[in-house]
Amino acid sequence: MTNLDGPYAPGELSYLNSPCFDFSDLSNDPVIEFSLIYVTEFDYDGGFLEMSVDDGGNWVRVGAIGEGLNWYNFDNENTDLGHVWSGESGGWVTARHRLPGAAGKASVRLRFGIGADAFVHLDGMGIDDVRVFEPAEKDLAGFDIQTEAENDDCGKIDDTVLFRFVNLGAQPQTLFELSYALNGAAAVTENVGAVTVQPDEVFEYIFTTPFDSRDGVFEIKCWTKLAGDGDLTNDTATYVIDHLPGPVPVFEDFEAGFPAGWSSNGSVTSGHNNASQVLFLRMNNSNQTFTTDMARAGFISPGDSLRFDYRFVNFAGGGTVATTLGGNTRLEVLISTDCGENFQTAYIINSANHTPSVALQTAAIDLMPYIGLSVLVRFRGVWSAGDFYLDLDNINIRACAPDMQLSAETVPADPGQANGSATVSVGLGNPPYRYAWNTGDSTQTVTGLTTGAFTVTVTDDFGCSDVLNVFIGNSSANEIPGLTRFALQPNPTNGMATVLVALDYFADVQVHLLDLTGRLVWSSAEVRSDNLSETLDLSNHPDGLYLIRLTADGRSVTRKLVKNQ
Repeated sequence: MTNLDGPYAPGELSYLNSPCFDFSDLSNDPVIEFSLIYVTEFDYDGGFLEMSVDDGGNWVRVGAIGEGLNWYNFDNENTDLGHVWSGESGGWVTARHRLPGAAGKASVRLRFGIGADAFVHLDGMGIDDVRVFEPAEKDLAGFDIQTEAENDDCGKIDDTVLFRFVNLGAQPQTLFELSYALNGAAAVTENVGAVTVQPDEVFEYIFTTPFDSRDGVFEIKCWTKLAGDGDLTNDTATYVIDHLPGPVPVFEDFEAGFPAGWSSNGSVTSGHNNASQVLFLRMNNSNQTFTTDMARAGFISPGDSLRFDYRFVNFAGGGTVATTLGGNTRLEVLISTDCGENFQTAYIINSANHTPSVALQTAAIDLMPYIGLSVLVRFRGVWSAGDFYLDLDNINIRACAPDMQLSAETVPADPGQANGSATVSVGLGNPPYRYAWNTGDSTQTVTGLTTGAFTVTVTDDFGCSDVLNVFIGNSSANEIPGLTRFALQPNPTNGMATVLVALDYFADVQVHLLDLTGRLVWSSAEVRSDNLSETLDLSNHPDGLYLIRLTADGRSVTRKLVKNQ
């Protein structure tokens, strides 16, 4: 390191010198490879490597920008340092370059250097794991991938892959093949053609076969395909691009300030007679347009809607007087399905449909035209007269999953008794949840149930709901002494169910699945245990009532399992 305890010195020009190397027996120039880290003032300070073939009598800079692996990144003209590593490496990287002209020389020395101006001085440079060796005759190494639309939030229907690789071998290479694959799918292979890539040359190839990078996550692997390549471990580079929209549902009440990923010329406040944080803009002749873009979200499902609260209140009176919209003053809701290139008007609030009020009012927009798409929602307020605040709050895109993945863990009732119970669990939803049982109960767990079928409707915080049928069986747990748990969940099931068993002693335990005729459908292996969890797959069996028989040390107990779609 240049300095273990602090920054390098102002005006520093210092070196780390190697011993003398004898390369007189080599016919090919050797390669130096090392680990490198640097944090220097970009544009002024930097590190470099020099070589002498006459035992330190004369020194030359090794390599230039665009050569080798992670070699120089900047031509420092301000301090006449030339090509250097400048700025920040972003952690340790592996750097590699040939030592041109070193083959056949008996007195070769190397030196790492760092140069700085007299002003800003930072952490410096570190070197580790230095290797000097003869390169393979053939060695192409991939190290970087880019896509044309990588900085585009949505991606592109005809995106292209740029593969950057380097010739680390001793021979020039031409007419070789390169490949890329997306998410492990079939590879695209192309020939680079009649170009020649010299030793240490970094080459960029743009594949002519495009791919659709819209609305997805893609792991891109690129690799070189060179016959006789001496090091196959460095051929492949991997890159991941994420063009997925943000998830639905979306709910924003601005209580945590302005949300990440949004853009607006408004501000967040709880002032001018607001009970909570809102997004607002004072609109008048100086501020005639209020524009707010939500982060792109998707994918829209059947039943989804956009809901938001809004109000127009006069500046005079500090938000205590409602605004009567005049002229062409309006609030528009615009929706784009192509990442903001084009917008369609989905809703307008103007003098024709606005009721002046100091209270926030709610608007709802059905998103059915956008099912299966990602959407970018824009709110645009347009001023034509007056001096007022336009406030927005509680903006949400509500998504209701077609299946909330409800399940219930039940405790059976004793014969003739009302001591059964059921506890509902929600797999997909937006808490908190509300429960409505056909017994009149409104809690997650219901007790005092008799044997029979019950239903519960679960509604989440966004109004999404689903119904679960729950069957309470007849308890005969006393037929197996020490049986503390025998549960089926979910019950009913649409295919998959889990049998959970607990005993207060170890026993030879086995589970049997039977249909109502008593025919054995499936059975587990017998195991000696005090706890058992078995998964049943009824996906390929008809709907109806099945029997689950548990046997422990020769004693049995049976539960009913309902399968329906």
